[in-house]
Amino acid sequence: MTNSRTANVVEDFVHLRLHDVRANRRALEIARELASNAVQPVPKLFGGDSGQVEAVNRFLRNKRINPDDIMEAHHVGTAKRAAALDTALVIHDTTSFAFGGGARTGMGVIDPTSSPGFYCHNSMCVTLMGEPLGLLAMQTWNRFCAVKSKQSKDPI
Repeated sequence: MTNSRTANVVEDFVHLRLHDVRANRRALEIARELASNAVQPVPKLFGGDSGQVEAVNRFLRNKRINPDDIMEAHHVGTAKRAAALDTALVIHDTTSFAFGGGARTGMGVIDPTSSPGFYCHNSMCVTLMGEPLGLLAMQTWNRFCAVKSKQSKDPI
């Protein structure tokens, strides 16, 4: 069940303009599914329909879709929701994402002794009561250097 603010977040994607109408429609479908059940992994969204799951995966792998364009639509919607209030808070958080299983091409590392990974800094806007309005900014980055063992004394 979605509340009115969650429904507003979905509305951010109604005005999204990607490379074609089908991509716009798919982004909106994904947003609606995530809003209705955000804790589910993609394979369980859409009731586990394998065709729908494959469509989501194709959308996410599509090189013509720029994630920044999708996020920009959400950032603008979040700013509009915040502007309608007398006061809103912006909470910042940097999270590191580490992945086991060895190096991945282009992944980078989060520090010289860790698994491959990246950082993500989010600026989340909330009401004074802590109700999320959405993200105002999101930045990811990583460090490119060799993963060193903890026993290595060599500088990176």
